[in-house]
Amino acid sequence: MATRGPSKGITAAQLMGILAFTLALFFVVSFGAKTVEAYRLRSWRDRLQSDLAEMDRERALLHAEIERRESMAWVDKVLRASGHVPPGVVRVIVAQTESPPSDVTAMAETLPASTPEVTPETIDAPPQSSTVIAIWSGLFDGPHWEAWQRLIWGFDEDVESGYNTGR
Repeated sequence: MATRGPSKGITAAQLMGILAFTLALFFVVSFGAKTVEAYRLRSWRDRLQSDLAEMDRERALLHAEIERRESMAWVDKVLRASGHVPPGVVRVIVAQTESPPSDVTAMAETLPASTPEVTPETIDAPPQSSTVIAIWSGLFDGPHWEAWQRLIWGFDEDVESGYNTGR
């Protein structure tokens, strides 16, 4: 059997080498983690900048839509499409009043039945008060508005027939 010689301990140079290798490994791992984090932060910043640019474009489109909807042409188009403007009315001007006249229906009944003739001179002329009242009264006529008024004010309760009483 061969015997071993005396065992030599770890020298100071070997200890310093192990310590240097450990510090270098720690530095490389830390540097790699910081590099990955910096890459993620850069990509997040780029995504946020593209989101901001998209929101700015959307904001500009919304401001353009607001300007378009504040125009009288858009109001006229929507009122015509919904059927609230009677045939023959050329232009709708919204009357700025505190509250609607209390006797709108009585005033509307006194209006002439015929619609005025449209000429180039009458297109730019200011509307007559009877036209504004006719438009106002035409907005809230119809069975759907009457149904809403009955629902809101409770006029649809028919006690004799048991309708809407829970019986």
